[in-house]
Amino acid sequence: MGEKTILVGVDFGPCTKPALAYAVWLAKNTEANKIFLLHVIDYSLTPPAYLLPYLEFERARLSNDLKPWIKKIEDHGIPAEGRVVVGRIVETFNAALTSTKACVIVLGYKSHPLRPSSSERLIKSIQVPLLVIRVDKAMNMEIGEVEIKRILCATDFSQHSVKAVEFAKAISEMSGADMDILHVIDPLPSNLKIDGEIKKKYLNEQREEAQRKMASLVGGRPDMRNFIREGIASEIIAKVAEETDASMLFSGVRGLSHLKGILLGSVADALIKSSPCPVMIVH
Repeated sequence: MGEKTILVGVDFGPCTKPALAYAVWLAKNTEANKIFLLHVIDYSLTPPAYLLPYLEFERARLSNDLKPWIKKIEDHGIPAEGRVVVGRIVETFNAALTSTKACVIVLGYKSHPLRPSSSERLIKSIQVPLLVIRVDKAMNMEIGEVEIKRILCATDFSQHSVKAVEFAKAISEMSGADMDILHVIDPLPSNLKIDGEIKKKYLNEQREEAQRKMASLVGGRPDMRNFIREGIASEIIAKVAEETDASMLFSGVRGLSHLKGILLGSVADALIKSSPCPVMIVH
C-alpha cells in the first residue's frame, strides 16, 4: 500500500486536540498510514520586506510548538510530520493536499458570529472528504480516547451521496463500527393545497421508491439498519443521529465548479452546525 496521509488543520487553540484525536482514530481504522499537521499564518497579500523577519520568527516559533503534538501522535505508533506556512489558507491547503497525497482532511470547527471562520472557508472550498469536529461537542476529547461505535450515513440517492455511503461502509467494515443509513423524504410545500389522500399517495410512493434504493445500498450488509423519515433534511438527520447515538455522521455534497466559488450544500452546512457528532463531508 502506498502512502496515504490524513491532513489535519491545526490552530493551536481549542480545535487542535479534538482534531488530532479523531485523526489518530482514522489512521488506526482506515488505510491511512501517516498524519500531517498544517498551520497556516493566513496572509493574503505579498508581505512587505520589513514584515518578513517578524513573519519568519512567528513561523519558526509555531513550528517548534508543533513538535509536542507530533510526538503525541507518534507515541500512538503513527508517523507524523508538521509544517507552518505563511500564505492564503485555501491555496495553502490545496497545495498541501497535492504534496502530502492526503486522502482526508480533519478540521476542528468553531463558528464566528460575524464572518466565516477559517474552517468554514476550507469546508466550502476543498474537494476531498473532510471530517469536521465541532469544538463544543468534543472539547475534552483526548488523543487515543475516540470510540466510534455507530456510523450514520444520510443519503438522497444521488451520485455524491452514494459515494458517501460507500466511504462510510468501508470505514465501518475496517473499524468494526455499526452502521445505519437514513433517507429523508422532502415534505410537500406548505402552500400547496392538496387533500389528504393525494398527500398520502405521494408519501407512499416516495417511501416505496426509497425502500427499493435502500435495499440496493445495503446489499451485502444485512446487519445495516435503514431509516426513512419525512421532514426538513438537516433537522431530521441531526435528530436521528441523536436517537441512534451515532458517533460519526456521513453526508455527501455535490462537487463545486470554480465558477460557483465557495457555496456548500445547505443540508451539509446546517449539519455541521447542528449535528450531535462529527460530520464527514464527502464531495
